[in-house]
Amino acid sequence: MRDGVPHVGPKISLELESVAERRLTSELRLKTDYFNRASINLAPQGKPTRRRGVLSKLATVLKLSKNPQDEPIVLEPEPVVNSNNTRVSFAEIHFANGACVKLERSDIVAIVGPNNAGKSAILRELAARFESQRSVSSTVLKEVRVWKDGTAEDFRSALRAKSHIEMRSGKSTYIGYRYSVEEENINHIWDKSAFQLANIFCRFCSTEGRITDSDPARAFDALRRPPDNPIHNLYTDENIEKKISKYFYQAFGQELIVDRLGGEKIALLVGKRPNVNPPEDRLSVSYNKRLRTETIPLVTQGDGMRSFASVVLSILTEDSSNILLIDEPEAFLHPPQARLLGEIIAKERPANAQVFIATHSADVLGGLLSVEEARLRIVRIERDGGDSKIKELEPEKAKSIAKDPLLKYSSTLNGIFHQRVIVAEADTDCLFYQAILSIPEVHGELEPDVLFIHANGKHRAAILAESLRSLGVEVDVIVDIDILNDQQAFERLLTALGGDWKAVASHWKTVKSAVEQKRPSLSAIDAKIRIEQILTGVSGAAEFPRQAKSDIEVVLKQLSPWDAVKAAGDAAIPSGDATQSLNTIRAQCEQRGIWIVPVGELERFCRSIGGHGPKWVQQVITNRNLAIDPELSEARTFIKQVWGREKMRSVPEPLS
Repeated sequence: MRDGVPHVGPKISLELESVAERRLTSELRLKTDYFNRASINLAPQGKPTRRRGVLSKLATVLKLSKNPQDEPIVLEPEPVVNSNNTRVSFAEIHFANGACVKLERSDIVAIVGPNNAGKSAILRELAARFESQRSVSSTVLKEVRVWKDGTAEDFRSALRAKSHIEMRSGKSTYIGYRYSVEEENINHIWDKSAFQLANIFCRFCSTEGRITDSDPARAFDALRRPPDNPIHNLYTDENIEKKISKYFYQAFGQELIVDRLGGEKIALLVGKRPNVNPPEDRLSVSYNKRLRTETIPLVTQGDGMRSFASVVLSILTEDSSNILLIDEPEAFLHPPQARLLGEIIAKERPANAQVFIATHSADVLGGLLSVEEARLRIVRIERDGGDSKIKELEPEKAKSIAKDPLLKYSSTLNGIFHQRVIVAEADTDCLFYQAILSIPEVHGELEPDVLFIHANGKHRAAILAESLRSLGVEVDVIVDIDILNDQQAFERLLTALGGDWKAVASHWKTVKSAVEQKRPSLSAIDAKIRIEQILTGVSGAAEFPRQAKSDIEVVLKQLSPWDAVKAAGDAAIPSGDATQSLNTIRAQCEQRGIWIVPVGELERFCRSIGGHGPKWVQQVITNRNLAIDPELSEARTFIKQVWGREKMRSVPEPLS
């Protein structure tokens, strides 16, 4: 006898078939040291009465006998047939604005958009539509079509595979997490009762339950009752417990442990799992005393830990749900934890499940993209007055974002959570233009919901703009005037924002030809002489002098007529046809949201301050009053014009 439990004799070799029997065996393993070492297999060819008898005797030996007031467990001997054939999923979602998203059975759908756009409302309406499968009050959805794969007999087999089966009032009843189905009602439920199917196949993980879903669960009879709380699954399956503990440690540096001796409650504990010192096991009093000393109940921890645990619990324990609806999984989490959670959702979701996620986090979206770009669908919603605009990012574009490190790891994804994005060439450009836009006289009464993104050069501006615009984000791009010196970059940018290159091609040629006919201010021989003069003052093994480097750069800029244009802006364009063509180009571009800096480049907005890039921006922002400085009036006018532009007149057509 050990810990009050008698040795039950020779090793038993039996093979389990039903879920109820597997659940009983799992509990028996936990209750005794013997079963921690033994292999339990109940042969399927054995008679069901013999199997039940053996398990009943084992339960009696371990003082886990059944409550005589309860109905007996019914352990059906029939094998499971094609339970995987049974599936319920969304086929099509029709939105009120006419957009339609057609889905595959294993898609992950990320619903994104600005604050208060209606992301969570979509999930609530999907849940309501699925439960009723008829018209319900809706602000975003117009129609939802549902797939049902399999037959009523397949449904019966699926229930038999995953349910606890009892006899109630002489009727076989299938009992599982959030459902109870009588045998005689299976055909009716499969054919007509959407509410019952919603309880079995759909799980809505709402923001309201994000904190409390991981609170201690009531104790339950694991031998006779199915889990009715995700924590019960951890209690009966150590593999799930180990997996969630691993992810929890990645996020917070602490393990997550099931308290198996908690009395009336089964709690989750946070801390370091103590070693088991033989002859202890995980149910030994001495071990659990150390466990309580070295850990803290999860329920006493911050909202971030509890929220993370709740979402991961819903993913790892929902093996029966074909549809998972998760609202704002990033709630209460820091960015690295939110990204990890996105990766976990994509990696660990049930293989046959659709997952719908309403999120306002680029980190969650980045985590999803890093794991499952092939099945990820990104749908953006935005309010336009009282209406909702819906756009889906083309799957191929989602894949291109996932494969492009500069898009994947930059702030580009954040743009889909704002009403508007302004792309500039460099981060210093973004800083200056954002500072100017923050002036109330520039942006007007409403605070701008805008994100500034730097493209790291002209050539990538088109890629960023095209990706964001395909999701319905209003995009503006600010570029220096020398964009006109690069036909490929200019044409690509204009086309990406919906412009017609043919409409401006002749005007572009006129401007480019007029600029390049002007002689540069320095000939090659003059530049050589000046650079040699600068280098005469450079000697020794020390770092190359910054001033000499700056002086050489000034010389080199005088070798191209475009450098003169960049330094003077529109004033450097020859008068006549070239100026008229520039005005035509500017008008065409501004209709599409392309803004060519009129003074040539950023630094020319304040010529009295020298320097370039970060140094120049720092001095301007620190030493000048941006709102009233007369030298910055042209910058204020320019950004006010950018911000006051009418919304895009041409965006990608809605999905059909």
